[in-house]
Amino acid sequence: MEAPVKNIFIFLTAVMLCAALSGACTDKPVKETVSRPVVVSQDRYNSMECINPLSDIMKIESSGDTANQSFRVELHGTVEVNESGDVYIVINPRSKSRETYLVTGAKKKAVAGFRGRAVNVKCCFLEKRRWSGTVRVYEILN
Repeated sequence: MEAPVKNIFIFLTAVMLCAALSGACTDKPVKETVSRPVVVSQDRYNSMECINPLSDIMKIESSGDTANQSFRVELHGTVEVNESGDVYIVINPRSKSRETYLVTGAKKKAVAGFRGRAVNVKCCFLEKRRWSGTVRVYEILN
């Protein structure tokens, strides 16, 4: 009796395998997955207001009216440009405590011209974290 039972299991396995393979080989249309590149608009930085660079240090609460304050500061660092064309000003580049700031604004291309060299700019902070942030450059002081 063992031989017919063994043959049934082999037969059932073969039938299930054929059913699985025949379903995989049918001419079903394949859904095309189109991956569109994510476009990050630089316009979002143009609409951002400058923030007080000392707000984290002094724990100052904003009075709400920042339109009359410019918060412009001088920033001195080395210019780096990555493969995608983003421009960064790096303060203390060889240290573990380096600070990296993404450059935005009309002077971005002019700052990129200082690639690998030191630059001194007048800018305002749009975003500020401990080791990085985003700045809008208004003037190159070199």
